[in-house]
Amino acid sequence: MRSHFIWQLLPQLVAVCTGFLLDTDSVRIFSDLEGRLSEQTTTMFGYSVSFLNDTLLVGAPKVNASRFDDIIEPGGVYSCSLSDSGSADGCSLLQIDDSPNNIATIDFDFDPIENKTRQWLGATLSTEPNSGFVLTCAPRYIYKSKKGNKVEPTGKCYYGSILKTGSQFTEVSPCKDEYKLSTRSTFCTH
Repeated sequence: MRSHFIWQLLPQLVAVCTGFLLDTDSVRIFSDLEGRLSEQTTTMFGYSVSFLNDTLLVGAPKVNASRFDDIIEPGGVYSCSLSDSGSADGCSLLQIDDSPNNIATIDFDFDPIENKTRQWLGATLSTEPNSGFVLTCAPRYIYKSKKGNKVEPTGKCYYGSILKTGSQFTEVSPCKDEYKLSTRSTFCTH
């Protein structure tokens, strides 16, 4: 008799306990503004996301965020305000790496020793809420040794605080040192 009562009560308990974690009353939609304004097919806006206090960070690994003609679709990270005063397209591109490809003299010719084209900056995102630090990586970044005989897809990362005004991002690339590149392998030692 008691088990019969539990079986009758169980569907009602399940109905009361169902729920979801999405707030459908105050939805904010952030869109790929750069992709809509250009003829670019996709920036992969939203490939990675991370929250930092009242800010949503959105990775767009294929956004054409470079002002240099020889760097195509290096990727980037958008900072989108979650405050009520923001607009639907309230995202701005973070200035993480606004430098050209490094050039070196190799055999009396100027050659790039790095390739930021399609490096997928923003493919990964991580945040630390107390300090406001952001870590983002470009896993497809390519580095060429200054001697020109080794080309390695070493990848690189950047970290910096978005809470401090005028803060700059610092590059982290332990595999970039030409003496650490291992021959006939795709790994480095550090």
